[in-house]
Amino acid sequence: MARPSFIYRLTVSLAGKAAPLAARFDKKLARSLDARRGLVERLQTWVQAHRDPKRPLVWVHAPSVGEGLQAKPVLEALRVAEPQWQLAYTFFSPSAERLAKSLPVDVTDYLPFDRPRDVRAVLRGLEPTALVFSKLDVWPELTLAAARAGVRLGLISATVAPTSSRLRWPTRGGRHPRTARCTASERSALKTGGASSSSARAPRRSK
Repeated sequence: MARPSFIYRLTVSLAGKAAPLAARFDKKLARSLDARRGLVERLQTWVQAHRDPKRPLVWVHAPSVGEGLQAKPVLEALRVAEPQWQLAYTFFSPSAERLAKSLPVDVTDYLPFDRPRDVRAVLRGLEPTALVFSKLDVWPELTLAAARAGVRLGLISATVAPTSSRLRWPTRGGRHPRTARCTASERSALKTGGASSSSARAPRRSK
């Protein structure tokens, strides 16, 4: 399976080191950094108190308000159709905090920065059955770590033009994992943890 490129990982590392300095001049970035302090620990606290591994958990991520509004009807439909499922919702931008609090989910918080250690810790804690991205905020480390764990991957409201830079190197190597549509026929497989018969979908997660 592919892995994020060296350039991508280097860029993420350098951005992380530069962010505190840049945050002095950007209130939104400062809020984003401040809100992520203790993020992994907060999610782990929720897991210890509320996560039921016998119940499927669908993790939906949307970067900001617009993408969150597109994900909202999906979450509402899942809550009605499968009330026993647990739902997690993450976002990237501070502007989405208010919307996140209004969604019918069990837990919501910021998305951790796309670093291997952080994304692995969150995946181990939540143990999602499926990870669904709204629009185009698909992060290589998270996506590939989820695919390796056998988590079903999906996109909603996503469109990518053939000429998009997202389909060119170096991002293409980290953005092509097998994805799944969240269809009615797939809900039964999510309940049982069964593997899909389609080669375009992620395999059954290992225990």
